[in-house]
Amino acid sequence: RLCQLGAEVALLSRVGRDELGQRLLGYLHRQGLDTADVQIDERQGTGTVEVDLSNPAEARYHIVQPSAWDFIAADEASASRLKSCSAMVFGSLATRSSQSRETLLGLLNSPALKVFDVNLRPPFVDRDTIELLLRRCDWAKLNEHELAVIAGWCGIVGGVEEQIRRLAAHYRLHGVCVTEGSDGATLFLKGEFFTHPGFKVQV
Repeated sequence: RLCQLGAEVALLSRVGRDELGQRLLGYLHRQGLDTADVQIDERQGTGTVEVDLSNPAEARYHIVQPSAWDFIAADEASASRLKSCSAMVFGSLATRSSQSRETLLGLLNSPALKVFDVNLRPPFVDRDTIELLLRRCDWAKLNEHELAVIAGWCGIVGGVEEQIRRLAAHYRLHGVCVTEGSDGATLFLKGEFFTHPGFKVQV
């Protein structure tokens, strides 16, 4: 999406040496994404996700494990290129395996703005890891259910805005974005709240 909005974007991930991996890389190339840092795994297959849309208001996901992206390796070229990036966006699902987790933690030493996309997808939820990442990021993006879970960890009560404000203070976050499904999203930035009701689209 950042690429579609005109930003210069590079993707660090890992796919299998299989048909799905080739199709995915082809798609990313056609979208104008730099895939020089997408690694090829000789043993594991390209990641897949089974999506349950029986509840149209809240999709449910089964994320197949293991997948190639569980084995993202530390790479000096990628780490060097990250030094010149203005921002780094990462998600917690990358920490479900030890190898990708260690690679990510090493990259978080970058001076770039770090944007953490929280993904609480059971059974891949480890509180210690989520809180570690929250303390090492600048911005956090999460949905309203994830906000409630993490607020509960911290003993934070109140409405959405109160939870966001206190969450930002607790983890020393500069920005928090909370998506609210069909109700849009709320952004907390520099002490101010910005909301948008979202756009109605045909999926």
